Amino acid sequence: MSSSRRKPFRGYGRTHVLAENIVPRDAFKGAKGVVFLQAAYAAAGVTAFRGQGFIVAAVGGHWSAPLFLTLSSLGVGLSIGGEMVDTIGILYRDEDIDKYKQGDFRITSYRIGCPLATLTASGTADEDPAVYTAVSGKLLDFSINGGQMTHNNAANAKAYGALVTPDDILSGRVDAPADMAALYKQLTKLSRSGVSSA
Repeated sequence: MSSSRRKPFRGYGRTHVLAENIVPRDAFKGAKGVVFLQAAYAAAGVTAFRGQGFIVAAVGGHWSAPLFLTLSSLGVGLSIGGEMVDTIGILYRDEDIDKYKQGDFRITSYRIGCPLATLTASGTADEDPAVYTAVSGKLLDFSINGGQMTHNNAANAKAYGALVTPDDILSGRVDAPADMAALYKQLTKLSRSGVSSA
């Protein structure tokens, strides 16, 4: 794979660290898929965030290649400051993987709080999917936000070609990128289920 084809896979090192340091090891056991997202929030009365990420699916004892995602949102309320948010979602149902193949998720959130520490983390495995987040920055935010998360068609086409579909990617019909081997290795270790990269 040429260097130009590898560009969409750069910049996800923080999600590897997040998986290792915040998510309990047993949360990955039996996972059907793992979603990695990173978003930047900025607020001065109006709240906006933009982000990117990807999902990998467990397919026949292997991790699929990543399906790239993009997300954006706008909100209104009393808000000022900025923060970076890393999120990992662990999926345990085939139906959840199917939803990501279809894409176009709507996002609605009610944000209340003032995280002032350089890094705070939280997570829960009491819901399906299990969601874990790490937040850095300073943001005073009392707002209502709405937006969407969709397939990053440009990144997916650049990585795999324009004819490859989200179903092809998450069903294991394309090769996993070699430059994400460290992430796959860590996921395999955490899952304790023999899942490896294709």
